Amino acid sequence: MIAYRAHISVKLLELKILSILIFKKSALLIIAMIFVMNLQGQDRVPVILLMGQSNAMGLAGRNDLHPEEFKRFDNFYILASWTDIPEQYEPGHRQNPWLGNAKGWGEGSEMALPTNKGLGFGLELGFIKTMEKLEQKFYIIKLALPASNIDEHWMPGSLGHNEMKRLIAKLEQHCRAVQEIPDYRMLIWHRGESDAINIERSSTYAAKLEKFIESVRRQTTLSLPVVITTINDGPFDYDSEIRSIHLKLSKSDKGIHYIETSDLEYLPDKLHLSPKGLRKLGQRVAELYLNKLR
Repeated sequence: MIAYRAHISVKLLELKILSILIFKKSALLIIAMIFVMNLQGQDRVPVILLMGQSNAMGLAGRNDLHPEEFKRFDNFYILASWTDIPEQYEPGHRQNPWLGNAKGWGEGSEMALPTNKGLGFGLELGFIKTMEKLEQKFYIIKLALPASNIDEHWMPGSLGHNEMKRLIAKLEQHCRAVQEIPDYRMLIWHRGESDAINIERSSTYAAKLEKFIESVRRQTTLSLPVVITTINDGPFDYDSEIRSIHLKLSKSDKGIHYIETSDLEYLPDKLHLSPKGLRKLGQRVAELYLNKLR
């Protein structure tokens, strides 16, 4: 009799444990279903990251805009260091595309544009004009540090890297508020000129660029495609070394793509792209995106 009661008690305990497990699994399933339903109600919005130095900023101003470009572009929103939320893209508007006065950069510093005051455009204008036909919403995070080098300004803990993290966090906060999901599609990297100045910088550039790309992917998505718009074979001693590094990276990592720029129109300094060159480069990036990354 005692053994029978013990057997019944064990069975009841097993049933109780089983009931608890079923309840927990059901609760988790319900939570998962609610989460999925919430996600299904949110739009996934492509996000483009544009980073680099003065060519990423673009030495083109209001006086370089064509008449039809003085407008707000539907579906394209840009987030920069001084905008609280992404603003509808309007070339020649107040969306100065570099970091501002930090460490001497910005209006009033030696890097400021003397006549255009930075209120212009970079390669993003050609990109946007080519992408307009999609009639799809895009976010663009634009962060440019003129004259920056990868060691001092883009490695983890540095000015550019910290600002990148802040802008990504700001965009994600905005997306949560408006029930959207940021869909990171591409990093456009246009810089390297400052690392072509001497052998000390050029010899360590490859390893540091790989480290930077890895850190951006950790912040966004591990499969983030990277588009390197390489520098011109211009005035610095190690331009060709930096260009070679860019090309080699694109061959060693299937997620890295290389775009040539030496055939584009440059300003007389052979360092900075002209407004025409910037438009054409933006078009090339858009065509690569449409053909391979969409």
